Amino acid sequence: MPKPHRTGTSLTLLTAALLLSLAAAPAAALDEIWDIEAVNAQGEGIHPDLQTTNAVTFQGIVLNDPDAMLDTAFQWQIYVQALPTNPAPYDRGGIALYANAWYMPPINTWPRYPNDLSPGDIVEVTGLVGFYNGKTNLNERHNPLDAFTVTKIGSGSLPDPQVIPSIAACNYFDSTDSNGDGLPDRTTGGEHWQGQWCRLEGVRLVDPSAGWANGTSVAITDASGGTLDMFCGYLGNFDTALPPAGTFNLTAIFDQEDTDGGADYHDLYRMWPLTYSTTHFLLWGDTDSNGSVDLTDAGTLLGQYTGAAGSGKVWSHGDFNGDGDVDLQDAGALLLNFTGAGGGPQPASLPVSPGTAAGAYDPATGEIVLSADGIEYLMISGKGLLNGAEGPDWSFLTGGFVDDDCDDFLGFWAMNNPQTFSDESIGFVAAAGLAEGNLTLTYQAGFTSPQVTLPLTVVPEPASLVLVALGLTLVALRRRTGASP
Repeated sequence: MPKPHRTGTSLTLLTAALLLSLAAAPAAALDEIWDIEAVNAQGEGIHPDLQTTNAVTFQGIVLNDPDAMLDTAFQWQIYVQALPTNPAPYDRGGIALYANAWYMPPINTWPRYPNDLSPGDIVEVTGLVGFYNGKTNLNERHNPLDAFTVTKIGSGSLPDPQVIPSIAACNYFDSTDSNGDGLPDRTTGGEHWQGQWCRLEGVRLVDPSAGWANGTSVAITDASGGTLDMFCGYLGNFDTALPPAGTFNLTAIFDQEDTDGGADYHDLYRMWPLTYSTTHFLLWGDTDSNGSVDLTDAGTLLGQYTGAAGSGKVWSHGDFNGDGDVDLQDAGALLLNFTGAGGGPQPASLPVSPGTAAGAYDPATGEIVLSADGIEYLMISGKGLLNGAEGPDWSFLTGGFVDDDCDDFLGFWAMNNPQTFSDESIGFVAAAGLAEGNLTLTYQAGFTSPQVTLPLTVVPEPASLVLVALGLTLVALRRRTGASP
């Protein structure tokens, strides 16, 4: 195994103070994350300090806020990636650091680790290594007396994501052993990317309606035809965000969670975005990368449209597939991801006064959002309600019972238990494209109070008209210029 190199003073991501301190004192020998993550042909960790009492020490870049990954009241985890200024191959590799509050009370005082770390911070870590579900990590061996140390030594930014060529290049275990030492080379396959900040370009959900929620896995695919799990962060906003209908670029930690184990650890690689945000998701069509695919993006694409014979165009012009032109393929990608201003389902805020309720309907998606202040009875009525697998979701209620058995109405009763909530989505429970006045909201503050009926407010985003207009404009452009698609 290669000897650890010594850290020099060329780490440009470190703060100036850290650089001065390193220059003033001899550099200490460090272990390398790439070596710690070495595996055998079965995918099992083989570092000599694995499952021993010998600690390792390494430096790297923090990839996530601990509070954004797990509930730090009970668990703590960060991923640390090798410094990109290290000499090859030690500029590669990533490792998870994990601990929890559940073992050996009262010795297990909690919390033990810093929650103020941010992505891009530089840390030095010392601790014991273990192996879990296909990856070597740093942990406490279920003994708080074996706690590791995490010391922040500098600040910076996330490293540039490593661009994975395709899903087919990362969703498998590559056992190639070119030098015959019994260890895979890790030059391709999932082990090459594991634990690192990576990007997959041009991916889409296999089924946008399947499993999109916090703490669940969904399948993604791309032009290679391969598939890969994408794990929706436990503490994210996937429960309320509308899944992308079209193609997107995905930037996240590349992870492995091979719970099957058995004869080998060759499976269940995954991407792990923590939230549905532009940090992780860049929708094809979002020319200004602000999280929305809207009229501004459509106008940019129309102004830059070249057809397939064009060249010199980039993402901000509307070239989403990177072929240098802005053509009908790019326009089609924009149409599929069109969200309107605000990025996804963003109904207007619904302020209410005591004893009243209000509701909004998004004709682009069929989502219904409600607000109420001290309401015991609420019912939505109208043709076009869909009481199926997509909802309704009444989990925000604190009492009463729901009535969703009929196709033409849904709602709740909460006798003597007035309900108050603000801008709560009950899901995509109506057909898209319904006209204003088609859906009505009836509510009652109490048993003796009068019933009030009013139409649901339609979100003022004429998405369907925008898409039709954009499509017709592109057809006209193509006919006028003779440009190929």
